[in-house]
Amino acid sequence: MTQLDSHFEQPNLEINSAANATTNNDNIHSHKNNTIQRIEKDHGITHKILKQHFGMTLQDAAKNLRVSRPTLKRICREYEITRWPHHKTRKVNFHVRQGVSFQATEAYVGLLFPKKKAYIICHKRSLVIGKPCDKVMTLKVIYRGDSIKFQLSLSSTRVELEGQVEKRLNISLQRFLIKYQDEDWILISTDSDLRDGMHSLRLLGRNTMRLLVTPKADT
Repeated sequence: MTQLDSHFEQPNLEINSAANATTNNDNIHSHKNNTIQRIEKDHGITHKILKQHFGMTLQDAAKNLRVSRPTLKRICREYEITRWPHHKTRKVNFHVRQGVSFQATEAYVGLLFPKKKAYIICHKRSLVIGKPCDKVMTLKVIYRGDSIKFQLSLSSTRVELEGQVEKRLNISLQRFLIKYQDEDWILISTDSDLRDGMHSLRLLGRNTMRLLVTPKADT
């Protein structure tokens, strides 16, 4: 009898696991829909309206849409726009003038709009720029007049960043701080600080993040 009970419990566990996964997915989808609806209600900004401003700089687009630049960056993330395409659009136009095929240009544009069919090339090489679709950020670290450069995944943690810096500079960061350059020097103290910084720079069309290693202030 014990063996029979054990035999029938296993399918129930699998059913419950599948049901929980479905529920989680539904909750995530519902939360995202609510966020987008709130953006449309509060700011009147839809995905279609964003596309109409892609030829502008991020600053000009924010001004035209009557929101701050950080707010526009956040809205772009909600619409799954990982980088603001102003600079990229100009590059596409340049390559078209230089005789690059329309199919190649269309594939490049697919990097800018994840929901487009051309997005599948992100796991291959871009036909226009001749390098892998970026899932990494190039980091340039400055420390006491010396500089190093390496690449880091967009999903990396602060600990992974510090490990790479310590290994290359042969120092301990226990008494140091790391800051990245945006409009000001921004302290990286958490994983979200690092990821938000990288994604914000990507929205501006930047692939390089400048970092500064500075001593902690004596307390």
